[in-house]
Amino acid sequence: MRLTLFEPFRFARLATRRASTDAALLAGVAAAVLVATTVIGGAPIYLASLDKVAVRSTIDSESLVGRNVTIVNDGDVQVRIPVLDDYTANVEMALEQQLGDISGPMRQVILPPHHVRIVDPEAPPLTVQDFTAIRFEYVESADEHVTYVVGRPPGEITNPGPDDAVIEVGLWVDHILVDIDRITVGEEYVARTLDGPGDQITFRLTGLFEVHDPTEDFWMNRARALTSPDPLEGFFGPVPGFFINRQALERIAEAGPYGRLTASWILPINSAEIRELEADDISNRVDGLYGMMQSNAPGSTVLTGLGNSFDALSQRLAFSRIPMALMATLLLVFVGYYLYMTSRSLAERRQAEMGVIQSRGGSLAQVGRLYGVESLVLVGIPVLIGPLLALVLISQAGRLPLYGDVTDGGALPVTLGWESYAFSLAAGLIALIVVIGPALVFGHGSVVAGKRDIARPDETPFIHRYFLDIALLAGAGYLAWELNLRGGVPVSVSNTGEITTDNAILFLPALLLAGVSLAFLRLFPLTMRLLAYLLTPVAPTWGVIALWRLSRSPYSYAAIIVFLMLAAGMVAVAGTLSSTLRQSAVDRAEYAVGADVRVRVAGGEQTANRTVDEIVEPIRGLAGVAGVSAVLRAPGGFPGATDQVGFNVLAVQPEQFGRVATFRSDFSDLSLDELMESIEVVGRVEPILLPENADQIGVWMRTEDSVPNLFLWARIRTADGLAMTITLGAIEAGPWSFKTASLEGLRSPVQLLGIQVFEGTSGTSGSPAVVMIDDVSGVTITEDGDRTATVVASFDEQGAWRALPTNRGVDSAVGLFRGGDRGVVARFEMGRGTNGGTRGIYRPDIEGPIPVIISDRLAAETGLEIDVPVIITVGGTLAEVIPTATVELFPTMSPDTSSGFMVIDVEAIARYAEVTGGNVARSVDEVLIGLKDGADSQSIASISGAFPGLVSIVNRQSVSDASLVDPLAVAGWRGVGVLGGAIALLVVVAGYLTYLSAYSSRMRLQGALLRSLGVSTAEFTRILIVEHLLVGAMGIALGTLAGLAMSRIAVSASVRTANGDEVLPPFNVLTEWLPVSAFFLVLAVAALVGVIGMVLSFRREQLHESTRLEA
Repeated sequence: MRLTLFEPFRFARLATRRASTDAALLAGVAAAVLVATTVIGGAPIYLASLDKVAVRSTIDSESLVGRNVTIVNDGDVQVRIPVLDDYTANVEMALEQQLGDISGPMRQVILPPHHVRIVDPEAPPLTVQDFTAIRFEYVESADEHVTYVVGRPPGEITNPGPDDAVIEVGLWVDHILVDIDRITVGEEYVARTLDGPGDQITFRLTGLFEVHDPTEDFWMNRARALTSPDPLEGFFGPVPGFFINRQALERIAEAGPYGRLTASWILPINSAEIRELEADDISNRVDGLYGMMQSNAPGSTVLTGLGNSFDALSQRLAFSRIPMALMATLLLVFVGYYLYMTSRSLAERRQAEMGVIQSRGGSLAQVGRLYGVESLVLVGIPVLIGPLLALVLISQAGRLPLYGDVTDGGALPVTLGWESYAFSLAAGLIALIVVIGPALVFGHGSVVAGKRDIARPDETPFIHRYFLDIALLAGAGYLAWELNLRGGVPVSVSNTGEITTDNAILFLPALLLAGVSLAFLRLFPLTMRLLAYLLTPVAPTWGVIALWRLSRSPYSYAAIIVFLMLAAGMVAVAGTLSSTLRQSAVDRAEYAVGADVRVRVAGGEQTANRTVDEIVEPIRGLAGVAGVSAVLRAPGGFPGATDQVGFNVLAVQPEQFGRVATFRSDFSDLSLDELMESIEVVGRVEPILLPENADQIGVWMRTEDSVPNLFLWARIRTADGLAMTITLGAIEAGPWSFKTASLEGLRSPVQLLGIQVFEGTSGTSGSPAVVMIDDVSGVTITEDGDRTATVVASFDEQGAWRALPTNRGVDSAVGLFRGGDRGVVARFEMGRGTNGGTRGIYRPDIEGPIPVIISDRLAAETGLEIDVPVIITVGGTLAEVIPTATVELFPTMSPDTSSGFMVIDVEAIARYAEVTGGNVARSVDEVLIGLKDGADSQSIASISGAFPGLVSIVNRQSVSDASLVDPLAVAGWRGVGVLGGAIALLVVVAGYLTYLSAYSSRMRLQGALLRSLGVSTAEFTRILIVEHLLVGAMGIALGTLAGLAMSRIAVSASVRTANGDEVLPPFNVLTEWLPVSAFFLVLAVAALVGVIGMVLSFRREQLHESTRLEA
């Protein structure tokens, strides 16, 4: 009798029986499809949620002015009401068209040109004291945000005739004019425009008002500017801002002349509405507004932070999605393979059943229909519920501690759109093919053919027969080549800000991992045969059996090996990507800040004329402070360079910097301590101090060279820290002469820093000459005019003085000259080089040039070499330096800016600048501070309060924390890493249990045969352990190695700045082994449970029962 499969009753009964028989495998297939549809269908939900979280965070972080829109026109609109109304209509149309659905009502702030209040209307003003600048201001709806505490608000114009009209005004109650009784409520005053002749305006002050809340959104941070405008240059006293109504504005416009006004149109943005938009939508709206304003209201300026903020956010979103996409592709390949493995196991288990059906007359088409209907049920239900499940899971994920900084413990914002079901349907169709495919392959042939196939050795898999593994590797190679062409990142940003993403490249790690895993199977049979051949002579019986089982049917273990390789590789990538991104955020914070705390200070009076120690010493004593290093930044270059080679100079206190700075070992071949030791200038000569009662400084000099416009200078430093140059007089050819300069008004004791010769020339070259110098003295003058000279520098020590470098290098020299009436004197031989016309001598702190550290790039681009002196400019100061070490990177310094950078001792260059009179300030512009363990926010606050001239203070920990709790980081790679890891854990356990189920069925008969041959339970247990240990170790080890190799590609594409540039410092690949090890431990427990179950089954199973079941 022919079997009719599609009679409804028989079909239902057959389907039910099949489902109950294979319930576990069917559940595994359904679960795999559900995971796939949930992940794919949830992708647009999660991305939309990420977008919303980022948009809300951006809006919340914007300033009041930044999150609203203000259109300003300063000077292009005439003070004529029709012109103003037309202009306003154009502005309103543009605002309504682009932002109308997310904004409140527009309001105006109109400021006519300044007026002057006339003290005596009958007489023209004679001086500026006779009139006061005032400003009338129309602030729409201002009366709703102020309260008149004296008098009343301005009302209608009284005497509305053209000549007698009186406008009414209001004034801020705390304006200084009110305090000094310069203006009185109820009084009338007369004004005219400042710009030129026009009708006089009579106005009456009707009331004084208080502002409800100057910080409320209405005022847009302009309450003080409107109520008390800035003083007007050329006028005495403050400017009152008189609030007027619309009618008064029209009267002022009629009075003329038709000058220009300052007009603002304020559009408050509804935060609740804009928070629901996407970042790209907001950017497009603001860009559209810019474009419309250029045509509708030329000359206007759009003031808002929304454009720049959301353009930057769009870029950040694009780059933050890279790690999410990489993890998603890996997860999908992994889940897809699990689905294939489960479907194959199901098809193999049903192969005999399909043979029976076909032997009883069922056709292959009927079998296909049976599988098709079953597969539609298995796939259809997950397609429908997958997006809904993703919606719930993503929403509730916001309650996890991981997302606490973003959601405050609430749910993530989610919406369900058609895209989710479209993605889910696409995943379902692919899953349907994967499920039906194995059934069609194994579902044909007779029962005898099926038994024969089982008995024969494994055939080469079709993946290898058709070189699909090679095709995968070739595809991955092409994508790797494409990624390299794009600079290692799949997202690019054009000069116009356009963002493009090559989505295919995002599949590179997944394809490469899958290709490597499948390609390894080509070597697996050979590896097993080789192991069996080598170990058979020495292995025990149970070991030999295990090895020969593996070598005889290697492809029976192929599925689980590939599965384990994919699992291990994905876990390795996830562990590496997450930990590397987290560490990179920390490294970037440390590199940008440089220490625990970085303080930027202002120059000027707060830090001028103070030594480095005087500036930083007060901080060292603060609670929680472990160390302090002064920092000075200045531009550097080479004198006379025609190719404009420039570099950055960082001056630090070496001893202190080594204690407080954060320095990674890969920045240089030397440690930070060794680097700092190489540039520290520890020696200091005793200062040359003039007597405290000295009235003059004097120097003996002579020259035989007649050089016009040649002058002798002394470079000195007063007791209050002021470094300065004083002129001793002209240098003329002839005998020895004693040149003096007065010290009157200078605080004693005065320190001599150096002697300089200045030549007044228009060029950069000086005249060669030789000047003899002797006995620098402090001269004391008594009341009787008697002079006493006390010698402080006698020039009798060889090498104690050195010539200053010039724009031609060190082409001047100083030495001792013995002879003549004065004995030993200094002989200063000058070349043609100068430093702004000056040449000179000084007493150096060290022998030789100032040591410096140079960057690798600076060395490469300029040819600087270690231990080879060179003349440079530091902030305009010429200095002779000598490189002592090179570094690739250095905290706070960008290696790609200019031609590189140089690091120098801040005190050495500061003292050197004092000597030369260069432009490098003696003070510092930054301070790096190291904190003690356990230092808290109060330590930071004490630093802020104790430091004079504070500009900003940056805390490294705060920067790092802000980066790690950034919504794009939390909801991006951190969230995906955790959620992806959880899904992978469930899938790998389910997949391994599925394999164990199929393995157990395959081992039933073989186990019974082994038992009948005398294999004990202990030996059978060892066979199972060896097989699983070899397969598991091989899959996990190779997968982990492949995953670590893939990790560098994934990390390189993910660790980028918002503009796609490489991060600074470059990332170090870091794998967090604890979660990876925990993952493998769970897998080992699953394997152990499976082995125990098979051992118990082995003890119970009898040969005749197994053969009956197989039959």
